Amino acid sequence: MEFKKRLITGLALGALVASALLPAASFADTNITISGNGSNSNNSANVTNNNSTSVNQTSVTVVATWVSLSSNTGGNKASGNTGGNNTIDTGNATSNSSINVTGGGNVANVTSNNTPSNTSVNIADNGKGSHNSSNTKNTNSNKTTQTSVTVVFAAVKIHAKTGNNKEKNNTGGDNSITTGDANSSSSLDVTSSGNVLNP
Repeated sequence: MEFKKRLITGLALGALVASALLPAASFADTNITISGNGSNSNNSANVTNNNSTSVNQTSVTVVATWVSLSSNTGGNKASGNTGGNNTIDTGNATSNSSINVTGGGNVANVTSNNTPSNTSVNIADNGKGSHNSSNTKNTNSNKTTQTSVTVVFAAVKIHAKTGNNKEKNNTGGDNSITTGDANSSSSLDVTSSGNVLNP
């Protein structure tokens, strides 16, 4: 005789992989023209190009698991029998619990484009003795922030029973009780979250 009862409930939130594919913008072409200014004039042109790429990824995995396992082959009785042999032979009571949790992660593919812009400077038709200058500054920056959090709450209750078998008040014959093995095991395997950045 073997009786097994299992109750397993679980709540899982997250376990996702966030992915982003972002090509960084390149600088636009710059055209500077200084012309038509009077004699002895001072003329200057200053150009600043700022190119910025920012990526922020957050992955949160929360798992709450409650496992209750019960196996019982015991509690058998043979009593009040007359004549003949009385035998109680219980099977094994086995309860095994295995919980596997894999956290979420982030994958970012950010393509950097550090190609300088084409700068064209045209200084013409200015008066005698004029002073003309031009300056171009290109700034490129890439910032990627990745955060992964895995939180696991696990509660396991395991019960295995094969004993508490009884024979009494039997008349005549042989009486025997053979009890099987009671085995219980529990395991928890958590694979943490991961981040991948492909520049």
